[in-house]
Amino acid sequence: MRARVATPARRDRLEPGNVSDDKPTGTQKRRFYIATFCIALAIDVVMSLADGLAYRPSLVGLAIMIGAVLYFVVSLIRDR
Repeated sequence: MRARVATPARRDRLEPGNVSDDKPTGTQKRRFYIATFCIALAIDVVMSLADGLAYRPSLVGLAIMIGAVLYFVVSLIRDR
Protein backbone atom coordinates (compact mmCIF):
# COMPACT_ATOMS: atom_id res chain seq x y z
CA MET A 1 0.00 0.00 0.00
CA ARG A 2 1.14 3.49 -0.79
CA ALA A 3 1.44 6.01 1.99
CA ARG A 4 -0.52 9.19 1.57
CA VAL A 5 1.55 12.32 1.22
CA ALA A 6 0.06 15.74 1.78
CA THR A 7 0.53 18.18 -1.06
CA PRO A 8 2.23 21.48 -0.19
CA ALA A 9 -1.04 23.41 -0.41
CA ARG A 10 -2.76 20.97 1.91
CA ARG A 11 0.17 20.94 4.33
CA ASP A 12 -0.08 24.73 4.65
CA ARG A 13 -3.73 24.48 5.59
CA LEU A 14 -3.08 21.82 8.21
CA GLU A 15 -0.36 23.69 10.09
CA PRO A 16 -1.41 25.00 13.48
CA GLY A 17 -1.92 28.73 13.64
CA ASN A 18 -3.32 29.07 10.14
CA VAL A 19 -6.79 30.58 10.04
CA SER A 20 -9.28 28.32 8.34
CA ASP A 21 -11.36 29.92 5.61
CA ASP A 22 -14.24 27.62 6.53
CA LYS A 23 -15.00 29.24 9.89
CA PRO A 24 -16.30 32.81 9.91
CA THR A 25 -14.82 35.29 12.37
CA GLY A 26 -16.88 36.86 15.13
CA THR A 27 -17.22 40.08 13.14
CA GLN A 28 -18.51 38.22 10.10
CA LYS A 29 -21.04 36.39 12.24
CA ARG A 30 -22.30 39.63 13.80
CA ARG A 31 -22.64 41.24 10.36
CA PHE A 32 -24.73 38.26 9.28
CA TYR A 33 -26.96 38.57 12.37
CA ILE A 34 -27.48 42.30 11.74
CA ALA A 35 -28.28 41.65 8.09
CA THR A 36 -30.75 38.91 9.06
CA PHE A 37 -32.48 41.24 11.50
CA CYS A 38 -32.71 44.06 8.95
CA ILE A 39 -34.05 41.78 6.21
CA ALA A 40 -36.72 40.32 8.50
CA LEU A 41 -37.72 43.81 9.65
CA ALA A 42 -37.86 45.14 6.09
CA ILE A 43 -40.05 42.24 4.93
CA ASP A 44 -42.42 42.77 7.86
CA VAL A 45 -42.66 46.52 7.23
CA VAL A 46 -43.27 46.05 3.50
CA MET A 47 -45.94 43.41 4.12
CA SER A 48 -47.69 45.67 6.67
CA LEU A 49 -47.61 48.65 4.31
CA ALA A 50 -48.92 46.49 1.46
CA ASP A 51 -51.94 45.63 3.59
CA GLY A 52 -52.44 49.32 4.38
CA LEU A 53 -51.98 48.83 8.10
CA ALA A 54 -49.58 50.22 10.67
CA TYR A 55 -46.47 48.13 11.31
CA ARG A 56 -47.50 44.79 12.76
CA PRO A 57 -44.77 42.14 12.87
CA SER A 58 -45.55 38.61 11.77
CA LEU A 59 -44.83 35.75 14.12
CA VAL A 60 -42.10 34.32 11.89
CA GLY A 61 -40.48 37.73 11.33
CA LEU A 62 -40.52 38.48 15.03
CA ALA A 63 -38.97 35.10 15.83
CA ILE A 64 -36.18 35.69 13.29
CA MET A 65 -35.50 39.17 14.67
CA ILE A 66 -35.39 37.96 18.27
CA GLY A 67 -33.11 35.07 17.31
CA ALA A 68 -30.76 37.39 15.42
CA VAL A 69 -30.51 39.74 18.41
CA LEU A 70 -29.86 36.88 20.83
CA TYR A 71 -27.16 35.34 18.63
CA PHE A 72 -25.61 38.80 18.20
CA VAL A 73 -25.40 39.33 21.96
CA VAL A 74 -24.00 35.82 22.56
CA SER A 75 -21.39 36.43 19.85
CA LEU A 76 -20.33 39.67 21.55
CA ILE A 77 -20.09 37.99 24.94
CA ARG A 78 -18.01 35.09 23.60
CA ASP A 79 -15.50 37.37 21.91
CA ARG A 80 -14.78 39.26 25.13
